[in-house]
Amino acid sequence: MTSNRVKQAARKLMAERPGLRYTDALRLVTGEQAPQPLVSGSSPWFGALGIDDVGTFDPLKGWSQSQRAHEIGFVPVGFELDRDRSPVGTAYLSGGQNTIVAGSSGAGKSHLCDNALLSVAATYSPRRVQFVLASTWHSAFHNCHLLPHTIAIFERDPSPGFDKDAVVAPDKLDALPEMLVQEYRRRAEFLTAAGSPSIAAYRKSSAANASPPPPDLIVLVEEFGALEDFAEVYEPALRMVCEDGPRVGVNLWVVEGSVVNEVTGKTAVSDGPWAPLIGSFSQRICFRTSDANDVPFLLGNNDTHEQTPGWDADVSLSGEAGYRRIICFDNHGGAVGNGLRGKSWPLRQLTKRSLATTLRFAIS
Repeated sequence: MTSNRVKQAARKLMAERPGLRYTDALRLVTGEQAPQPLVSGSSPWFGALGIDDVGTFDPLKGWSQSQRAHEIGFVPVGFELDRDRSPVGTAYLSGGQNTIVAGSSGAGKSHLCDNALLSVAATYSPRRVQFVLASTWHSAFHNCHLLPHTIAIFERDPSPGFDKDAVVAPDKLDALPEMLVQEYRRRAEFLTAAGSPSIAAYRKSSAANASPPPPDLIVLVEEFGALEDFAEVYEPALRMVCEDGPRVGVNLWVVEGSVVNEVTGKTAVSDGPWAPLIGSFSQRICFRTSDANDVPFLLGNNDTHEQTPGWDADVSLSGEAGYRRIICFDNHGGAVGNGLRGKSWPLRQLTKRSLATTLRFAIS
């Protein structure tokens, strides 16, 4: 049992170190050490993030340098490929745009989002950007639930036995709309009081030095199409965030699991009640599957290009034409190791788990 004296010391330490979690503060005041990263070494992904060795990586310096960034910029998630599938450079996705990731189950959508949010977390501190994770399925978040950036997790049916390594306990998905509305209003009121048109504009002003704005917020919604039957509950809040969220520093990322139509390149969600929202997304990632042997991709036009299955995505950004074919970092399998609490994890998950664990305890 934890004594009242230890609890008080932990709370005092939390007050001195904003962002420090209660359980981590208890470890520190009782002399326990934060767990060591599971895997040492480097990788192309870590290299693109400026990490020489995840075992010795200290993100605090990079977090300090990016604290004054006016907007959340582009982060590395993989390699750009030429038509022969040869890497020709680093592929970047924007953490500061409304984004849709669409494709069939198992295509690699969650893997890509995991890479993107971990890259954002490695680049920007929890004081600069935070995450809200929402899913219609249990345990859809592979590593992002470990990050100090994650302030809320929503699931359709939160399990009493949720991952004890998560930084917050999951709440019911039904609570997501009210949380988004309240967060939007809080930020809008901040801007009104400051007389500034947007969070980005406010950060550029001298007033930000005296009164920092709230962190940017990335809201990731998995299995977006599953909310279609409850559109009257979720649509108003999601529409508000989608249409005006970037102005107040909130960006919506949705992951849609429907198979992409082979003729039109559209998913079921893009033809349904969510169509007006989807049309306003400025960053689109589309996984298209025709059969077990071919994966054609469609981006912004009606041309297709055949290629073999894999952790691949084509990315279309607003104003761009043509294709940007990418393959995610750490797309290797086979090797297996032991993760947290004795669980078995593929090598690519071990690598991510190591980075997530390092980031979690960086603020200790």
